[in-house]
Amino acid sequence: LTLGCDCLGEIRYLDAVLSDEAGTPQTIRNAICLHEEDYGILWKHWNFRYSDAAEVRRSRRMVVSSIHTIGNYEYGFFWYFYLDGTIQFEAKLTGIVQTRTVAPGATPAYGTLVAPQLDAPNHQHLFNMRLDLEIDGPGNTVLEVDAVGLPTGPDNPYGNAIVARKTPLLNERDSRRMCSIWRTLSRRGGRMARPSPTAWPASALPTPSPISPFRSASPRPCARINSMA
Repeated sequence: LTLGCDCLGEIRYLDAVLSDEAGTPQTIRNAICLHEEDYGILWKHWNFRYSDAAEVRRSRRMVVSSIHTIGNYEYGFFWYFYLDGTIQFEAKLTGIVQTRTVAPGATPAYGTLVAPQLDAPNHQHLFNMRLDLEIDGPGNTVLEVDAVGLPTGPDNPYGNAIVARKTPLLNERDSRRMCSIWRTLSRRGGRMARPSPTAWPASALPTPSPISPFRSASPRPCARINSMA
């Protein structure tokens, strides 16, 4: 990683020790970059009843990044740590496209012609992250939380009642989702003045699902979480 190009500002670099194809350790200089950056408004409020001016707090985030060259691609992996406790992951893809030759005058059926007789085949890039959490101790339970509108009735005459419906996810098979909001819940009691247990929500941003058929040769990840909030 290079100062001024890959990272800006006050930076700390960390080396990484990896093994080569023969298993020999090698040191990658400046493999990991740590820096802070401004991220807009974190919180703002105008208590107009008692104050003439609004209060505002800026948001900053710690960025931990690394870039991996694999064949013709560069994969940039970025972890963001925010002042409000949010943890976010972002993957950036750069480099050059993968290509193959085609016959003169042929139209590729499974790709895009980027130059004469040069085809960029259609494919996907899927990333999976495993998070081992200990929220207020090792005894945790994962809950799926859905905002559900209740039907109109005696307890909801105007039809505007909304509840947060919580569903425990007890195993990996039952937790398979396209996109959802999960909460990792401590099984201990609440702290301070809160009666409810400590929890940490994980929200998945919209992500592309695998396009290949279920029984194809392509691996099919069971879950992808892009951001934590």
